[in-house]
Amino acid sequence: PMFERIDIAPLTRLRPAPLRTPRFVADVHLGRLARYLRLLGFDTRYANQSADAALVRQSVTERRVLLSRDVGLLKHRVLTHAHYVRATDPALQLQEVVLALDLARRIRPFTRCMVCNGRVRRVRKASVAERLPPRVRDNIRRIAQCRDCGRLYWAGAHYARLTRLVSEHGREDRTQ
Repeated sequence: PMFERIDIAPLTRLRPAPLRTPRFVADVHLGRLARYLRLLGFDTRYANQSADAALVRQSVTERRVLLSRDVGLLKHRVLTHAHYVRATDPALQLQEVVLALDLARRIRPFTRCMVCNGRVRRVRKASVAERLPPRVRDNIRRIAQCRDCGRLYWAGAHYARLTRLVSEHGREDRTQ
């Protein structure tokens, strides 16, 4: 087996940095965790109707860490990269995954669409002005857009809460 970590002591690292860029696939019970991982910038696949066999196949063929609370799902023989998520609260699940897989230094917040997992990039406000609510168009300067689904993002009322969530999960420990 290929170990991402070994539970012999808290925060034991096998290497100074993971061997690869972590990518995930979350089972149907971890939708909020998938959104939170995307918020932190991690490539995370999620579909709320995926069958177990499809999740295992996606994990193996795309070399993604399968995240699940279903022990039976994690027993598939072909599965090589997985993590059993012990916590039930989504914020605690995120904390668990970030700590267990040593992800704090790899956090790149607000770079992925929380809905479709696409990459988010800054755009000129003028190019999307007709799609913005009047108060946003008048008061917000920085606008970002998902390259895949076109969803628009800006620092609205929810931004402080999301920034706090990011900082609670290792953003301050990140090296540039």
